[in-house]
Amino acid sequence: MTEEARRWMSQLGLSVSLGVGAALLSAAPAWSQEPTSPAPAAEAADQAVDSAADAAAETVQDAAQQPAAAAREAAQDARDAASDAAQPARENAAPAGDAARDAAQNARDSARDAVDSARDAARSTRDAAQNTRDAARNAVDAAGDAARNTIDRARSSARAAIGSDAGQEFRVEDTRAADLGLWFDNAARASVAGQATPGQAAAQSGLVISDVATTGAIARLGFREGDRIVSVNGQPIAREADFINYLFADDLRDQQVRVIVNRAGREEVIMVQPATLVREITTIQHSPLEELGIILDDRYDDKALVWRVTRRSPAYYGGVRSGDVITALNDQRVQTPEDLQRAIVKFEGEPLQFEVNRGERVRQVSVEVQQAAIPAPREQLEYNEPLPQAVPPAQALPPAQALPPADGRPGLAPAPRNVDPTPDRPGVRPLLPRRRD
Repeated sequence: MTEEARRWMSQLGLSVSLGVGAALLSAAPAWSQEPTSPAPAAEAADQAVDSAADAAAETVQDAAQQPAAAAREAAQDARDAASDAAQPARENAAPAGDAARDAAQNARDSARDAVDSARDAARSTRDAAQNTRDAARNAVDAAGDAARNTIDRARSSARAAIGSDAGQEFRVEDTRAADLGLWFDNAARASVAGQATPGQAAAQSGLVISDVATTGAIARLGFREGDRIVSVNGQPIAREADFINYLFADDLRDQQVRVIVNRAGREEVIMVQPATLVREITTIQHSPLEELGIILDDRYDDKALVWRVTRRSPAYYGGVRSGDVITALNDQRVQTPEDLQRAIVKFEGEPLQFEVNRGERVRQVSVEVQQAAIPAPREQLEYNEPLPQAVPPAQALPPAQALPPADGRPGLAPAPRNVDPTPDRPGVRPLLPRRRD
């Protein structure tokens, strides 16, 4: 209990005592007088007691109310003091809140600016990428245009160099089956005509195919060695001239022509498009090997065997000889004719260093491609003459010095001339370029 509470309790007890004492003093005169009767005296005493009790109660109530009022006043004073003490804190907190709000707003503004900057940077990147793509597309288009122009100029130059041969007219009477890539067995036809009865000869009539070119349109049609061509578009075939005339008839040239062949006792149908063969015959194809003067033997697919070398050509002056097997070009290995063709294109415009097998020796041959080939007379370009059957494989060829000169020039293996450039003889194939008179 606090000191002030004890003080208030002491005052309350004193007040009660004083009240009771005052009540007794006021009743004393009545008690000291001679009572006239008992009843009035009792009533007076009761009234005195009631008055004293009321006074005491009022005193007690007043005494009880005084501490409560004092407590309320103290609490109010404490609240006022706390409010006064908190006022500086509130006044100090207001600027801090404003600063926090300003900082938050600044952070939001900075984030928004960063997002806008990132969006602008991404847009700039996309624009730059689009510009790069457009530039690349334009460069590709320009390169394509330049390449097409170069090809067009090269074609024009080639046409001008080839001259009238490039656009020569197709003439049926000048065309032989070998020009298409077919060779017929004349010996078999003569044997049938001389030994068989008329009925057997009619049953075995036709042209027996002795060989089929491995390249060109004819190689994709389906003719096979040993096939007997029986008819063309329903017309029986007995001679090579019949085959050519019926196949290239003017009214059938742009259509599919049915060719019936007898294959192992069964008839087979082969559809031929004469227009495709005409385009191939009338188009002279040139290759880098021809420009060098090298003619490969197309009977061999597994090695680059030189059949002939064009006179007065870069390969002729460089020392390439008939019978050489080309095994490398500029240190790049060559195994097939296709490998050699690709290597020639790859090293176009550069000095060419050939490695060849000649007999039992390996030789190095340099060819200067800058030295343009001098066109040879047309009578020297008869490359369709028959290949001697006695020529052995390349590895069995005698040394180069054992080869006799041809026409007074070293390096060309002698080959017999033939009046017919494309004879009907098995084992002979046309090798480009062909003679076109």
